[in-house]
Amino acid sequence: MCGKQSNSSQSVRFACVRPVHYLASTSQTESLSLAVRKLLFLLSLSALLSSCDGPAARFDAFTVTRPLDLSKELGPEVTLLGQKDTLQLRVQFDAASGSTIITNAEDTSLLLNARIFHRRGLYYAVESWEPGCWVHAFRIQRNQIQGLATGYQQMEDLSTVVQQGGLGELVRYRSLRDDSICLRFDAGRLRRFYRTELDSFPSYRLVANQSGRRATDAKADASVTAVSLYPNPATSRATLTFGTAAIRTVQLYSSQGRLVQTLSASGSSKELAVQELPAGTYLVRISSPSADVQTRRLLVEH
Repeated sequence: MCGKQSNSSQSVRFACVRPVHYLASTSQTESLSLAVRKLLFLLSLSALLSSCDGPAARFDAFTVTRPLDLSKELGPEVTLLGQKDTLQLRVQFDAASGSTIITNAEDTSLLLNARIFHRRGLYYAVESWEPGCWVHAFRIQRNQIQGLATGYQQMEDLSTVVQQGGLGELVRYRSLRDDSICLRFDAGRLRRFYRTELDSFPSYRLVANQSGRRATDAKADASVTAVSLYPNPATSRATLTFGTAAIRTVQLYSSQGRLVQTLSASGSSKELAVQELPAGTYLVRISSPSADVQTRRLLVEH
């Protein structure tokens, strides 16, 4: 069946092959094509999974020579009052590593473990992520804080900027294997990026739970742990109960950080009238000359 040859090399091959052999060759080709497609799919899947590990950009690891103790800036316990939520945090400093450790006071979940430094009005948190590190900025001014513990989002946004061609002078290398990008940290060149980032984050009002306790005061410890608030949610009235009778100041803050009520208490309980308050979440702050400041969250419903 060798007919007239075509000018096309593809036509030459097919014109000089017996039909039975052609069918066998087609089957083999289809099997090979299927195997290739499977291989390409696996490679694509592998690349996709690699790209889902987190932000593409990371910084070269660098030393923070004099890391700040953020607990001295915020206090060992601090409450952040936002428009939509309220956070109660514990702040510790590990002198051995120079790291500030921030946890959620309610469930002890870790929010931040980073070395902190300050430069030209911004704080920077350096988190170790092998290989390299993440760096995000936050701002503290006029009793407000923005951007704390937002490292993932800031590094994602930085990755996008670099992938779109920005900050090219900071790129050390790009990996073709997993699309990762290694950057050198330069606070001066990154300042504009970080300031823009911070403007996009909500602002929280800082309410420091400053300790006024007397060391080794066991009665104060008992009264602190015994504070309860009920009913919660409340519709018209809520009651605070304390372990012991003492002079206390009770303050009620709205979710925007506005002081709504200030009450004095001298007994072992105090009633809060909330029927005139708008529905929402409020922070109840209890302070005493002989005990730590305590906070409770109260939900008002109508």
